[in-house]
Amino acid sequence: MYRCKIIVKLIFCLLLSLKLNAKSFEEKMKFDQQENFLILKALFLDKELKHQESVETYKKLYNLTKNQEYLLEGLLIAYEKNLPSFVEIFKLGDKNLQNSVEFLKIKINHLVNINKLSQSLEVAKKIVALEKNSENYHILGSIQEYMGLNSSALQNYKISYEMDKNQDSLLKMAKMFLYKLNDEKSAIEILETHRRLNGCTQAICTVLADIYQQNKNYPSMIEIYQDLYEVTKKTVFLDYILEFYLYFKDTKRAKKILEKYNYQNKILIELYGYDNEFDKAIKKANESFKNTNDLEFLALEAMYLYEKNIPNISDNDLKEVVDKFSKSVPNLDMDIYDNFYGYVLIDHNIDINKGMEFVNKALLKQPNSPFYLDSLAWGYYKLNDCKKAYEVIKNINPNENNFFEHLDFKEHMNAINECLNKK
Repeated sequence: MYRCKIIVKLIFCLLLSLKLNAKSFEEKMKFDQQENFLILKALFLDKELKHQESVETYKKLYNLTKNQEYLLEGLLIAYEKNLPSFVEIFKLGDKNLQNSVEFLKIKINHLVNINKLSQSLEVAKKIVALEKNSENYHILGSIQEYMGLNSSALQNYKISYEMDKNQDSLLKMAKMFLYKLNDEKSAIEILETHRRLNGCTQAICTVLADIYQQNKNYPSMIEIYQDLYEVTKKTVFLDYILEFYLYFKDTKRAKKILEKYNYQNKILIELYGYDNEFDKAIKKANESFKNTNDLEFLALEAMYLYEKNIPNISDNDLKEVVDKFSKSVPNLDMDIYDNFYGYVLIDHNIDINKGMEFVNKALLKQPNSPFYLDSLAWGYYKLNDCKKAYEVIKNINPNENNFFEHLDFKEHMNAINECLNKK
């Protein structure tokens, strides 16, 4: 930034004045004092958001010293702050800063803003002639692309990219191939080449992943997301992979990802349970609880310990299940565990009334859950209130077809009907 140069200039002037003879020193000091005062004034005014006054001060500095840095600094402020004085100082710059690349960049933006594209293109070419670097070729390519000169734009983006492997020019090329030249193959090729030689960046590999997803090339998409996670450590990329596997019910690969990165252990435990790998679920829940003291892991351990051992659960195992639930569920306030714990207390005649309290607590959050209503009905059945049990069952939405196929529900329904028929 030119402000830094101006501060350095101020310090330099002070040091230089120490080396002059007495007469020259007096003259130089007078001149430098005026210049230094104006520098400080311009900097102060800009800091105080008095931008127009700061611009006027830089113009005075330029008129006093003919130092182009002051004119450029005033021009930059006027341009950045969109000041009315920009046009006037721009004309002054256009007359005196024709070989300043910084000025010419401002000129390009100004010409584009007033839709003088042909002129902006000529200025961009001049910048490249003055300084052949990656940034300037990128600017030239941008103007050409904006004007629809796709072949020339692509060529200059390529030159820019080859100079320093910058991702901005690479992405410009890729997007031109994709959206303007209908050449997806070339887009993939240049992005994959960069990835192979230079590694992933979030911007580049996100574009690649999107292309693979649109083409249903899911293995490559997953590979890219894993690379993105390795580079950025952003778990959102693991989430994308997990969502994909779960959508296609590929629990095997979902578990592998979660195991590899030690991520989302609660979901991993539930996937173990879904696949009837109860020993793995119990072990992981136990380890996770010890490592985190998160009571949900204790509840998960109890749940899968119960699932593993029913229908012939031993008294010792049942006692362990109830003990773990009693230590976790009351402190979690999560309806799925309230219902599960409540059902265990009801079904095994441990404490039916307490069990129904937990089930009712779950129903406060999900009053239409067929599973929770079934648990409540079963509690009334256990209390020999078969009529009430039947009324609760009838509140289950008749469209819950999958639920009605559950063996537990069928057994409960048969028992309630038999009870009603006896009466």
